[in-house]
Amino acid sequence: MLDEKFIARTKNNLSWDSPEVRQATAAIMDLYNNANEIKKESTKGLSVAEAGVEKASNYALNNKGDVALGAKLFNKQNCVACHAVNSKEQQKGPFLGSAGSQFERKFIIESILDPLATIAQGFPTYLIDCKNEQVIGFLVKEDNVNYYLMNMAGIYLEANKESVKSKKILTISQMPPGLVYDLNLHEFTSLIEYLHSMK
Repeated sequence: MLDEKFIARTKNNLSWDSPEVRQATAAIMDLYNNANEIKKESTKGLSVAEAGVEKASNYALNNKGDVALGAKLFNKQNCVACHAVNSKEQQKGPFLGSAGSQFERKFIIESILDPLATIAQGFPTYLIDCKNEQVIGFLVKEDNVNYYLMNMAGIYLEANKESVKSKKILTISQMPPGLVYDLNLHEFTSLIEYLHSMK
């Protein structure tokens, strides 16, 4: 593959007066562009797991996906079980119906590939240790009697304050890593495209 410095110099030759130089330069650029397209085609079929997090992140950052495919994958990968995209739906984990206007594309990519990197504001995970059980989830509200939590599946849980032995915020996300590792890079990029389109 031709290096970027050579290509940058070659592009300058497209403006030369000599038709022969311009023709030869155009032929070189065609080869370069075709080689890049072939490379993209072979790369986009790799799974996120095969490509690795860094390569998957760069691919999704620098390529366009299919919004319609991304919408299907949002449901197929069961993202919808934990995230609402419509304000009229039951709110569970962080709302993603305005993800594209709230977050940069890079942040969306990194948040999905590494959920532990950034915990969405307002969504710390609480662990409440009671006498007979442990309750984990987002703290929705509390009163004089109970703590009310909601887990990522949207299930409401209660912890009676009299039975609580301890309550602490965990430094983990309820979203496990690896949820998109089985997607190929084009599919992953399409999921990002869909989320980034939500304004």
